[in-house]
Amino acid sequence: MIDGIKVSRLVSDENVLNHCSVAPLVDTKFKEVTGEQIYRSVRWFDLVLKNYDRFPNIVPLQGSLHKFWNNYLESSCPIKESHNYNDFKFKDICQAVSILEWEHFGIIKSELNGVEFGVNVDTGEVQVADILNSLIAYSNKPFVKEKVGYKHFCYVDMAEYTVKVYDKGLQYRLQGNILRVEVKVRKMKFLKKSIGKLTLEGLLNKDIYQVLGNILSDCWSKILMDNSSIRLDEMFLKDRELYLKLRNPNHWTKEGMSAKERKQNQRGKVRFQHLLEEYKTGDNLHTLISGKISDKWEELLEG
Repeated sequence: MIDGIKVSRLVSDENVLNHCSVAPLVDTKFKEVTGEQIYRSVRWFDLVLKNYDRFPNIVPLQGSLHKFWNNYLESSCPIKESHNYNDFKFKDICQAVSILEWEHFGIIKSELNGVEFGVNVDTGEVQVADILNSLIAYSNKPFVKEKVGYKHFCYVDMAEYTVKVYDKGLQYRLQGNILRVEVKVRKMKFLKKSIGKLTLEGLLNKDIYQVLGNILSDCWSKILMDNSSIRLDEMFLKDRELYLKLRNPNHWTKEGMSAKERKQNQRGKVRFQHLLEEYKTGDNLHTLISGKISDKWEELLEG
């Protein structure tokens, strides 16, 4: 559910940086010309805290709450690397936030300036690579795709958030097919209309997860996706020409479209989806994953 969190100004009644559970100095950044220290960075169970010399009373925090939870449970050593491929349920989030408050009184009043939420979905017999290779665009913007080593990653940057879809199983060399579908909120304005100001304490409120789950499902619904089972040779010529045009990511790259062009694109998207449904030989992968996202979110919320 919740993964990455970002706090620009940490609230605490204690000196967090000098707490006994915080790892020793991890990193220090200096100015290249003068050698003056800019900040020192310390690590607390996969959460990174920075202390800037110019602003000694402002301590930002950033990292994976999911990895923090795993590392806190699995190790007495706060510098051990952790993972986030297992389930991170609502009840686990509540316990993780409670640990933050227990370790550093007052910290849960800190306002979030960024948050990631999503699900790890078992796609069964469907290869995650086939799903990622089928992604075309999100909200009329083509996916950026990166594939190197143990990373197969697709994303689209919007003004206030990023939609990310990637191979979680490959990332951690797991057996089975595990797809990660995630929304990274970079500007909290994106959530303020539906949730309002969100603090670490707000993550304890079960009601917000209905909103976040709906946003995640809505983002997936806006993804345009091909289907490798399409019977291209059985298509009418006009249908085949339209299909080949709309499955090309370059078709969706035009900036500054007029209202008329946006309507044409929306009609094209609907027609494309009809073509997929008409000529596919296997499952509709988009619909299949949509159902799995909703089911997994509900499982994590109630489990």
